[in-house]
Amino acid sequence: MISEQALDMLAVTADLIAGTLAGSSAAPRGGDLSELREKCEEWLTLLEDIPAGSISDATRDQLAVQVTHLIWLIDNVGLFGGARVAQQTEGLVGSLTQAVGGLPSVSPLRGKLGAAVVTLMGVLFVFNQGAELAQNSIGNAQGVVREITQTYEDLTE
Repeated sequence: MISEQALDMLAVTADLIAGTLAGSSAAPRGGDLSELREKCEEWLTLLEDIPAGSISDATRDQLAVQVTHLIWLIDNVGLFGGARVAQQTEGLVGSLTQAVGGLPSVSPLRGKLGAAVVTLMGVLFVFNQGAELAQNSIGNAQGVVREITQTYEDLTE
């Protein structure tokens, strides 16, 4: 159905993508998606627990659809590949960031959700890089985020 020449061109293209874009959402290095899936499940719970009126129902529903779709992609990574998972995660992070940014700056919910967005970004970074060094960097960053969140909460109480 496809010529040998076309297959060779596809192989060369795949090699170029893997070599040039390795460690990006186009060619993630990581293979374990269990932590990303876990964070998605946590986000579904967070979205359910957001008090009424904090964000619009339409925004909450759209975010839930994006998270659910990402879980589906993770569960079907064998069909669609890690690049599709990474790209969907990037889109979700953007949507979540916009939603959190729309909350009042004095809202404790903003700090809680903001920290959850940073954690999701960290998991995506680890998946893209597939390196233990990335995991250590994210662990350190989460500690800083926790300290900032605690300081913010202390100041607003």
